[in-house]
Amino acid sequence: MENNNTANLKISSSLTLTNAQKQQLYMGVESLMQMYEREQAYASMFQDGDDGGQEVAFSDAMECIGYYNAEMAKRGIIEKSIPFDLPVCVDERQDITYFVKFDGFKLKEWILKEFRQAPGINFKIACGMYTERFLLEYFPNDPAARAAKLKRISLFIMPYFKDISKAFQLLGDGKAYNLGGLEP
Repeated sequence: MENNNTANLKISSSLTLTNAQKQQLYMGVESLMQMYEREQAYASMFQDGDDGGQEVAFSDAMECIGYYNAEMAKRGIIEKSIPFDLPVCVDERQDITYFVKFDGFKLKEWILKEFRQAPGINFKIACGMYTERFLLEYFPNDPAARAAKLKRISLFIMPYFKDISKAFQLLGDGKAYNLGGLEP
C-alpha cells in the first residue's frame, strides 16, 4: 500500500520483506516525515523575531527582575503601602512593552540543550526591566538597540525545581533565557 509520501521509498531487491513488514516500514518513514514537517512548521511560526531571544546569566536576569520590582514598587504596583507617582510610566519616554516576540524554535532548542537531563524542572516567566549594564553585556555592538531597550520591560524564563531539596540549585550552569523581542 503506497501513498504519495512513501511512493518514492525504494526497498532493495535483495532484501526480502513481507507485505506487513513493508507496510510497517512505510508507516515508520511516513511518521518521521510528519514529525519533520511539524518541526518545520513550528520553527516557521516564530521566525522574524526582533532579536529572537537569548541565553543570559541567571544573575543578570535577576538584576533586571530586581530593577523591575523596584520600579513597580515606586509606583505602588507591587507594594500597596507605598504611594505611587502619576503617571505610571517607566521614564519620560513613556515607553511601554505591549508584547514580546521571540524565536520559539531557538527557545525549544535551549530548553532541550540545558535541561533534557533535569527531571522535575519547572520554569517561571518573570518580568524584568533592562538595565544599562545588562544591555552593555548582551548588546555591546548595537548602541541603537541599547538606547531603544533601556528601562523597557522584557520577559525572562527562569528555571527552578519545586523539590525543596533542590531549591537552591542554579540550573543549566546558572542560565536563564531572555525572550527579548520588544514591541513596539
